[in-house]
Amino acid sequence: MIAVAFAKEKNAPVHRNVNTVVDNCGGTITAAQTIKSPGFDEYGYYYNNMYCVWTINMPDSDFIELAPRVFSLENGGTSCEYDAVRINDADGETTDGPFCGTWNQDSRKRRQAAKDSKDERQAMRSGTLDYNIRIYDGDSIVFNSDGSVVYEGFEFDINAYTCSQSFTGSGVVTSPNHPLNYDNDVSCEYNLEAEAGKHLKLTFTHWDVENDSNCEYDSLTVNETKYCGRNMTEENAPAYEMIIPATNAVLNWSSDGSVIGTGFRFEFESVDPADDVEEPTANPNQDPAAFWANFSDFYTQTKAQMEAGDRPWKTPHFTWMYNRIMSHNIEEQSQLEGDCTWALETGNQHPSYEPVTVESFNPDVDRCINLMTMADMGLDYIDSYVCMTGNPKPRGTLRRYDKKINSFFTIHMVFYMILDLRFF
Repeated sequence: MIAVAFAKEKNAPVHRNVNTVVDNCGGTITAAQTIKSPGFDEYGYYYNNMYCVWTINMPDSDFIELAPRVFSLENGGTSCEYDAVRINDADGETTDGPFCGTWNQDSRKRRQAAKDSKDERQAMRSGTLDYNIRIYDGDSIVFNSDGSVVYEGFEFDINAYTCSQSFTGSGVVTSPNHPLNYDNDVSCEYNLEAEAGKHLKLTFTHWDVENDSNCEYDSLTVNETKYCGRNMTEENAPAYEMIIPATNAVLNWSSDGSVIGTGFRFEFESVDPADDVEEPTANPNQDPAAFWANFSDFYTQTKAQMEAGDRPWKTPHFTWMYNRIMSHNIEEQSQLEGDCTWALETGNQHPSYEPVTVESFNPDVDRCINLMTMADMGLDYIDSYVCMTGNPKPRGTLRRYDKKINSFFTIHMVFYMILDLRFF
């Protein structure tokens, strides 16, 4: 049997000062910063016989990651037996690594930080460090080098954020990264405090959270009740409007280690305690403010999907059509019940008041599917709830009045233009 060892590199470059001794190499990381191997800036290479430890001490951060900018260590095979970087947990066990070799930033695309749960971390990864790694409070970044052959070294960004926040009086609260997807394995605490002597009122304008019958995966907890669901029509989704009969409340957001969505957005305000007895909004998911806010969010994310696709030059046309739809104060022209004077006076179709299926943007389907879903939903809502009752007639001649009425037919045409196959 012939044993083949991973040989040291021949004709490796010889550097001066390679045996420089660095005392107290490493340190404690308490905030987002950049760390570099010793010698990186001084000589452009690290030294022999190094042992450096950087310990993460950021207990208040909800998400921490290591993002490599430069990585170039002596290659010691899959076991990185010469020079290496490792990630160790608080108990000193290696969770990621060893890493060695050279990452060419110009030819390799860095991958996103792993979204694994701290309690169920992925199988230990090793090789060249060319992707972001999620790390945790108490972890250590360990670098060691042997007695010969040195390379450029490394430069790492340590990124961190805290999503827990406090609000007083009124404000807007969103899930992390909204309107983009939230991260896996994140916990946030939102502390809401009403004005003195008042209670809290929440109005949800967006909802897209991984669904589960018991909301065991991702959820927003309000008054000890967990809410989840892909849109506000789901059984486990919150009501469009919610009164919390207290001057303060703590809401908890939690996501697990897989499956993400665009999360939530709600506005909160301070209201008089007497408002607690108000009847909930009929058909809350059909409410004009909630529907058109969701429609606007649908547009924003579909636009981003188009810009990232193979036909980004179509985006300005899509934006033009969206603006045509929203420029007619469409929310003010929407009503959930009652007579429609405009329809009665003109003989046009009366709103049907039939419930509309409210959909959210789906990042997992093609842009054309999202475009058609958005258009169909908008058309259905106009047929069911759009009317001119309660709005002043335009001044001037009947011609000007007819022009305003016809603008709503233009809206229908714009929706149909979205469905035009030439647009795809």
